[in-house]
Amino acid sequence: MLFKKQPESKRYKKYLYIMCIKTWIGSTCMTARRVFQIGHQSGSWFGEQKRCNDEVHEGCIGEYNHALMDPGASVLLYALYALVFFAVILNILCFKWKRIACYLFYLECLTRVVAVSFPNVAGYEDDEIKYVLIFCVNWVVFYTDSGNQIIVSTLTCAYHFYFGLMAAYLRPVTGANILLYMGSTIMVFLCGCIVGMIIKQVMEVN
Repeated sequence: MLFKKQPESKRYKKYLYIMCIKTWIGSTCMTARRVFQIGHQSGSWFGEQKRCNDEVHEGCIGEYNHALMDPGASVLLYALYALVFFAVILNILCFKWKRIACYLFYLECLTRVVAVSFPNVAGYEDDEIKYVLIFCVNWVVFYTDSGNQIIVSTLTCAYHFYFGLMAAYLRPVTGANILLYMGSTIMVFLCGCIVGMIIKQVMEVN
């Protein structure tokens, strides 16, 4: 079962080892990309955050909740740098201790919470469809073995919808939008459950 602690059998240890390697490889690639973006001050998180105007319509930030997001923007950006640096350390430690990769999932969720909490191009341009795709892909990359990961991922997704889209980037607070975001959050939860069950079935067969 996805939400029960698995017994430490040989089969389970082999399964967990393979899942941790998969997560480690995916996290290493993603972290390397972010380090490159930090070094070159590029990308939608780390690049120049241009404001949209009559001449600039793409790759920019439009209207958002200044009172909510501006006061802690610089602190959160430095926190994002620190989380990327911490990811580098964890990925290096995974050379020796593969099970550390289980914690990379939670670090990625925290990284995304911080990133959506200060004004940036990705936060402004992403919508509910993009978020569902992002979190489903994250499942394939970062999932290891824990039902807790399903819960944390679902809560992180809900934060993106209700804080990121509604409170921060001023999407209309309507009944239709609330239901849409709720349905999208449930979809992410079901995606996590399905991916987890498929992976476990494949591993049990093998």
